[in-house]
Amino acid sequence: MGNPRGGLEGTFLYPGFNLVKIFQGMKNLGYEKKTYEYLIDNMYSSNLKAVLLANSEGLKNKKDVIVNMIECYKRYPLFWLVHLPLLLLPNQIYKIMRLLYKKVKR
Repeated sequence: MGNPRGGLEGTFLYPGFNLVKIFQGMKNLGYEKKTYEYLIDNMYSSNLKAVLLANSEGLKNKKDVIVNMIECYKRYPLFWLVHLPLLLLPNQIYKIMRLLYKKVKR
């Protein structure tokens, strides 16, 4: 919390993964399917932004992130077609795009 660079390696992704896993476990606790699916869908809706942000900030340990994302979002077709391929792009591409964005934004 006190480290301003703490999220630069993608560590900010893990609380979201943990929440999705908790929501997935709700089906075994008697919750209605629409309840836990709504919660998981809500987390998924911010996943693409998280992938882009994590990569642009120098995501490390992509293998572990990929394993967690597959466990959380494997039922979403766009995860396989968009999110995962973008996650696999080298971080340098994101750094270049971020610099270009900042120059255009000025």
